[in-house]
Amino acid sequence: MKFSSPAKINLGLDILRKRPDGYHDIETVFQFLDWGDVLDISIETDETKIICPQVEANQNLVLKAVNLLKKITGTKKNAQIIIDKNIPIGAGLGGG
Repeated sequence: MKFSSPAKINLGLDILRKRPDGYHDIETVFQFLDWGDVLDISIETDETKIICPQVEANQNLVLKAVNLLKKITGTKKNAQIIIDKNIPIGAGLGGG
């Protein structure tokens, strides 16, 4: 399965507070752009694997989300996710 993950640009951004997990609660108004990353997801795999050479595995938010989803749901299923990275990291376009 392939999914688009569009870039976005903040039109307004308010940082409310830092959470205990190190992230921030925010209020934002944003606009999706007509381009972005593409995620190719396969669920018939032996292990969970995220393939994205531009992002170190321990910093990959997709891997963190998959692991949290597995923990919350208790599923034993695995997924391989290949990320075709088009959004620059750290450019404020939602490419983290």
